[in-house]
Amino acid sequence: MKKNSLGKKVVICLVTCSFFTQFYFPLSTFAETTSSTSSIVDADLTDHIEIPNRTIHLNVGDVFEPQNYATAYRGDQEISYGESNGGQFTAIVNEVDTTKEGTYNVVHRLHNPSGSSVDESMTVIVDSSDRIEVPNRTIHLNVGDVFEPQNYATAYRGDQEIPYGDTNNGGEFIAIVNEVDTTKEGTYNVVYRLHNPSGSSVDESMTVIVDSSDRIEVPNRTIHLNVGDVFEPQNYATAYRGDQEIPYGDTNNGGEFIAIVNEVDTTKEGTYNVVYRLHNPYQ
Repeated sequence: MKKNSLGKKVVICLVTCSFFTQFYFPLSTFAETTSSTSSIVDADLTDHIEIPNRTIHLNVGDVFEPQNYATAYRGDQEISYGESNGGQFTAIVNEVDTTKEGTYNVVHRLHNPSGSSVDESMTVIVDSSDRIEVPNRTIHLNVGDVFEPQNYATAYRGDQEIPYGDTNNGGEFIAIVNEVDTTKEGTYNVVYRLHNPSGSSVDESMTVIVDSSDRIEVPNRTIHLNVGDVFEPQNYATAYRGDQEIPYGDTNNGGEFIAIVNEVDTTKEGTYNVVYRLHNPYQ
């Protein structure tokens, strides 16, 4: 069927215009939707929280700041830690109580504006760093010595030395048991305690043995004198308390070392007894 040339041109023009009109706009819309969806998916996939140490140890009394133990990223961008009323990265669970020993859970969350979130957890173990060092578990003293419990033990909280003192005066480190009586020989117990404000405590014990160090040295148990010689008992014996020499004297005048028996009579021949005594004021 023949058609004039003007009619063909009109038909072809209408088809061509209809084709481009219907195909062009949906393609543009599809391209925009695809681009937008891809951006959100990429953001979700790149959100992550890095926790270098899944388990950390703290001491009683330490300060725990959750933001110091985890870092959040969206792609290469670090997300700052903050409260949920404005921030996106928070610790949604933080059970840590450093006032007492225990094992605690912490859960960090990075929230994405798309509505998704990433969670990562860690464990915090709070230990007591309190300790008492007692270099010598058994010490020996002499009767009459002075025993000061603080001189035989040292308390620490971490690297900090805790001074010895009475708890009634605000101290935390004391000897809760001190049986030592240096006025007489014996074996005595001492128990030290370091109290922690959290309510826990550390105890360590030692033993104190009090010996009598008093002694009398008599170089010659038998001596010979001539009739008419002078016998001075202090010239034949020496008394000691530990390394200290005790002077000879009359106990009525304050002395402690005397001859309680002195039978010697150098005006006539004979065999005589002499008995020395060192008296200890603590016994």
